[in-house]
Amino acid sequence: MNVQSQIVFEERGNNLKLGDVCKFKIPTSVLLTNPKQCFLKFFLVVGSEGKQVLTTDGSATDESDSAHYFPWTMGQGGCANLIKNLVIRDVNSGVTLESITDYNKLNRVLVSYTKNESQRNLDELYYAADSQYVRKVNKLTKRHTNANGLSNSGESQQNLKVECLLALDLSGIFNKNAQPFPNFLCPLEIEILLEDQFLNVFSVQGAQLGRDAANFEAVKDQENKIGGYRNTDMTYKVDGQISGAQTSLTILKTSDVTNDTPNLFTGDLENYESCNFPFYNGMECVVECDDQDRSIIINSVEVDGNNRLQLNFSNVDFTGNTRNNPSIYVKVPDNIQNDVAVTISDMQMVVGSIQPNTKQISALESALKSSNGYGFNYKCFQDFAVNQSANSKIISNLINCRYKNCKSILSFWEESNTPNLIEQENLLPVLDSTVAPKNYQYKLQNELIPSRAVSLEEYNRTSNEFQVSPVHVKEIEQGIRCCERNVRSLNNLSSSLVISRGLVPTNSNFYYDMSNNEETRMNVEYNAQSKALLMHNYVYHLKTLIIKTSGKMIVE
Repeated sequence: MNVQSQIVFEERGNNLKLGDVCKFKIPTSVLLTNPKQCFLKFFLVVGSEGKQVLTTDGSATDESDSAHYFPWTMGQGGCANLIKNLVIRDVNSGVTLESITDYNKLNRVLVSYTKNESQRNLDELYYAADSQYVRKVNKLTKRHTNANGLSNSGESQQNLKVECLLALDLSGIFNKNAQPFPNFLCPLEIEILLEDQFLNVFSVQGAQLGRDAANFEAVKDQENKIGGYRNTDMTYKVDGQISGAQTSLTILKTSDVTNDTPNLFTGDLENYESCNFPFYNGMECVVECDDQDRSIIINSVEVDGNNRLQLNFSNVDFTGNTRNNPSIYVKVPDNIQNDVAVTISDMQMVVGSIQPNTKQISALESALKSSNGYGFNYKCFQDFAVNQSANSKIISNLINCRYKNCKSILSFWEESNTPNLIEQENLLPVLDSTVAPKNYQYKLQNELIPSRAVSLEEYNRTSNEFQVSPVHVKEIEQGIRCCERNVRSLNNLSSSLVISRGLVPTNSNFYYDMSNNEETRMNVEYNAQSKALLMHNYVYHLKTLIIKTSGKMIVE
């Protein structure tokens, strides 16, 4: 067989933005697809590429526009965060072969368990994945400083145009373990709905997550948030009392509990570390003084002679302030969710193809003309989502599935009202004091499985106290392995919750029949639950595409 690749361009050929639909039609010249060589290729930039000029006349400094304001990241999910829904159908008949809703949410949950450090490094190369920690050069942004750590006055951060190579890992037809698909018998159309919520795709970087910050690691509600933004409790503090007319201030480098409010602190800094914190040129910061709050717009940052982070700005009068070590945080511009544009350009799909020999083509055509037709088997995810009302502590979610060949169930929740927080990954399930799980069980064939409810109490503890139930770990491992994926990391258990149930032995050819009108349920109990939630229940199952001369059909 000859193996090669062919480029399929997105139908419209225009630049795309969040919320758009992109389509690819694979031509019949691709006889068999080679899923190991199929991926999306495109360029992405937040706002406009390059830096923004910030003028200053000594009395005022320009504020950056929203796109150049924050150090953006797509986190561990990378550019897969862009895919909200994925639909694959037959071009000729319109038969839907595969439909995965909330693709990015399922991907983000699985990434926490199925990627080890080496694979995450590869994701940074190809998927534009990145950490939550800001550095001088990140995937999407770059901060400029001289050899002494002084940022370039009068310019914002630089937004980078990044090339993304995205494999459709969750697809049953295009994941790397799939069988070559007979595209000449059933030419495919791939339709992708891009995520429309900016803050589902992007979040901001900072110096520390709450669980890594010494003063906040025991605060559950701050555990998965980046500190230094908004007027939350996770703020930095100014070193000492600041009063009178000022053009600079320094950030406290040690712990402080003045007024019983803890702080994020930097420790002694080297010059090269001046870019490793939320603060940068063009940002508006609020200093919480005792008489009234003051706002500064940063002109430059540096490390002073005492190894402290120093923020420089145009003249601001602090007369009247008597507070020692006042809190300081980066102000979040209003309507940030809608103000930042994202440009996706040169969208194309690289389709690996296999050229079968004449004998193989004849065998496929003969099967097509037979009474049973040609059957192509593939496994995929289908979501059976259920709404959960707020303040309901005992929930029984109906999984209204009637498939015959099921392998596993993966369940997790999301907040029904779209969160609007820049300092956290909004694709991950909410885990704080408002949603405190207690235990879960599945109901299968009128039996509660496992026989005892599996405890989730540890998720109400902070990560430094976290000791998850071994039964829960076993359920996670079996459920994900039955989805033909390996559990390679358990480091993020406390921040990413998935409830799973393998329905058959792992690495087996057995299937679980859910077509006999049984009532399959996922029961979950909470200690506290004050938010409206949407519970996703993804069933991983076998489908068969039957192709006959008279038409096509899906058996599942």
